[in-house]
Amino acid sequence: MISGSALVGMTLDDQYQVLTRIHTGNGATVYKGYDLQNDRPVAIKAISQHEFGKHHDAVLRFRREIALLSRIRHPNIIEIYSQGETSYGIAYFVMQWLDGRTLLDELDALGQMPLTRIQAIFDPACEAVAAMHAAGILHRDLKPGNIFLSRQSDGSEHTTLLDFGIAKPLFAWQDFEISGESVAIGTPEYMSPEQCGEQELTAASDIYSLGAVLYRMLAGRPPFVGPSQYIMARHIAVPPPPLQLYRPHLSEAVVAVVQQALAKKPADRFASVLDLRLAFDAAVAVTTEDRLYRQPQPPETDAAGARYRTRQIAALPLDADAPDNFRPPAQQGEPTS
Repeated sequence: MISGSALVGMTLDDQYQVLTRIHTGNGATVYKGYDLQNDRPVAIKAISQHEFGKHHDAVLRFRREIALLSRIRHPNIIEIYSQGETSYGIAYFVMQWLDGRTLLDELDALGQMPLTRIQAIFDPACEAVAAMHAAGILHRDLKPGNIFLSRQSDGSEHTTLLDFGIAKPLFAWQDFEISGESVAIGTPEYMSPEQCGEQELTAASDIYSLGAVLYRMLAGRPPFVGPSQYIMARHIAVPPPPLQLYRPHLSEAVVAVVQQALAKKPADRFASVLDLRLAFDAAVAVTTEDRLYRQPQPPETDAAGARYRTRQIAALPLDADAPDNFRPPAQQGEPTS
């Protein structure tokens, strides 16, 4: 049986040389490649159509991802260059290559972020999702790991939305049936209540996920941490811990924006992603004080990073209310004892 790993060393469509495998997951493999005609690195995502019997749903999602990505062009959404299928039956598509790291990587290293940088990342992410919704697409997996940060030639930071692997059309009549689509699918820390409860999803579901991403950037942790089923139950029925627990000097205006984005009922959230972005910008504009807690230095090794993340999560309360003896880390410039 031919699998996606067989692409290394091949040249696709006489143009795209496959160099190395980057990642495998969800029935597909991502490679780094090189565009021989345009003299540029590219990313190549592939899945084997020989695995129809074993991973038929994954193949259908892969085809849908290609169709949805081909439908939209936006400076903050990963761009697809080409698609095809090898003589061995391996379907693939070619995307732009990005140098940098994900927002998740950045947050793991830094913890919290200052408001000005959060705004510089969050605003273009909202613009990307708004463009998706305008094109009739739900992302369904908005999270820090799918937001990529890169540097442009002028030194400015650029935000790009990645991974449409479980995206789907907003309207059912535009889609095709995939078994298992009725079950909860996504990343628990950032899933909406209706997503956790296997209910119908709308654009408001992506708005909730963006609210959870914003909470993570402000607090240095997701709204809920713990086992997946615990997190999903919390999303459905329990408000997240107050943001001021982790950032006491955060303005009420910013807190109100996050609370509305994370409303349990879709109708209580912002009417659109652009409304969320405008409300957040307005709240930041009237915020005069923004102090962060002192954060640990970025770990030097992956092992150290894993230890740091374990310590960080273990120190946070699982329940909506922190225990009486919970004390946040000292602020920058304050003594620790």
